[in-house]
Amino acid sequence: MTNHPNRSNHRRYYVCTGYRPIRHNGDTVRSIDDAARIFAGRLAREKYGSAGRVASIRQDTSPRNLRYANYEVYIGRSAGVGGEGQKASGRQIWLVVGVRNDQPD
Repeated sequence: MTNHPNRSNHRRYYVCTGYRPIRHNGDTVRSIDDAARIFAGRLAREKYGSAGRVASIRQDTSPRNLRYANYEVYIGRSAGVGGEGQKASGRQIWLVVGVRNDQPD
């Protein structure tokens, strides 16, 4: 693999305990907030099956070095038709999402 002058040799991954890391790809996952939404969705489906939804998500902390961020998330079953922001019966959880930079394979 040759190095492109405008590309870093490092790949950024977002991690959350209990789940496979998510690779920063600049398209669907552009930030730690995007990764947090994906992790929250995985957790909602794990706890509530295919009806599991993320009703709300809020970043609680934003450290200066951005090595991790805490998120307050409300997950549950949708009470009606719709996606995020719809009323849901469920519970509040906390997620910690980290940033990891790895060398390419």
